[in-house]
Amino acid sequence: MPPASPDVPGSARPDAPGRILVVDDMEANRQLLSDCVSVMGHECRMAGSAEEALQIIAAWMPDVILLDIMMPTINGLDLCRMLKADPAMMMVPIILVTAMNERATRIKGIDAGANDFLTKPVDTYEVVLRIRNALRSKRLYDDTRQAHQRLAELEQLRDSMTHMLVHDLRGPLQGIGMSLEMIVESAAKLELGDIRDDAGECMRTTQALTEMVSTILDVSRLEAASMPIELSGWPLRVIVDAGLAMVYQKGKTPITCELPEVTVTWDRHLMSRAIANLVGNALKYAPGDPIRIAGVIDGEEITVQVDDCGPGVPSAVAERLFTKFAAISGPQEQRHSTGLGLFFCKQVADVHGGTIGAMPREPQGSRFWMRLPITVVHQEQAVQDVPVP
Repeated sequence: MPPASPDVPGSARPDAPGRILVVDDMEANRQLLSDCVSVMGHECRMAGSAEEALQIIAAWMPDVILLDIMMPTINGLDLCRMLKADPAMMMVPIILVTAMNERATRIKGIDAGANDFLTKPVDTYEVVLRIRNALRSKRLYDDTRQAHQRLAELEQLRDSMTHMLVHDLRGPLQGIGMSLEMIVESAAKLELGDIRDDAGECMRTTQALTEMVSTILDVSRLEAASMPIELSGWPLRVIVDAGLAMVYQKGKTPITCELPEVTVTWDRHLMSRAIANLVGNALKYAPGDPIRIAGVIDGEEITVQVDDCGPGVPSAVAERLFTKFAAISGPQEQRHSTGLGLFFCKQVADVHGGTIGAMPREPQGSRFWMRLPITVVHQEQAVQDVPVP
């Protein structure tokens, strides 16, 4: 919709002239309302029927419509319903003009979507005030919509720049990782233990950075619904073990797995990474404490649980943990969110038709869970089980 004042970019002043459409089958009534509108400095157009009004609206979007109820063919109430059903018109204020002042008539008008009423014979000062208020309401909506659109554009620009940067980071990180791997191998052969250990630590840090970059890219693709989901049948234990292998160093933290012997039809790589994030979260906030991974079958669904003995997740903030870039603090100001990691887990659960959550455990600790269909089927994609090697 064009701004009310072509000389002012963006939003118009609250009381700047606007576009007013007068719809009435009586010429005298149209002229009276038009005179009131013109005196206020607004641009006015007139229509003698609903059909003519629709033609004008198609070429000239009004800011406010003054609409008579009693008209032939299509009455004002029916036209009001038609306009309010159109997404492009639903926020344009409609002021019904009627000679009837009964409560039933006003209720019908409100039900049709009318924003205000004028009773015939109209009072010119009342017309001025109601149009002014309607214009202010419309411009407040327009300003809010434009601000939201600008924010959406800025967010898209930010996401595009982030995607470009992290994509370009993958190559150098992979090169650093390969060089560090060669240093570790050479140091081991030359029995340079300190160099080997330091290079190994650098290599693990580089791998963590590479994983972070991959998560950012995958979150972006999942949000844009452009991530290919490859569904295949695998034992649940194989998927969990693959996730553990990404983050778990044996001997440092005792981990027990209580998993049923069940084959699930999921995207193996996405689900393994999601489980790795949940376990990594437990390792971060409860280092050295026992971690338990369990699977509970309920009909056609299974809940995968990751239990830790850390400080616990307050119930009041549990849902916020899975929002993008969440930064939730708990007791002793310890953060309970890995930001994109948990958001990534939620995205993975969503594309599998499941849910995710967190809750405190008694007497201490947290439980992060994912409830998923045992067999995920995309309507647009025929899924066949892949033999497990």
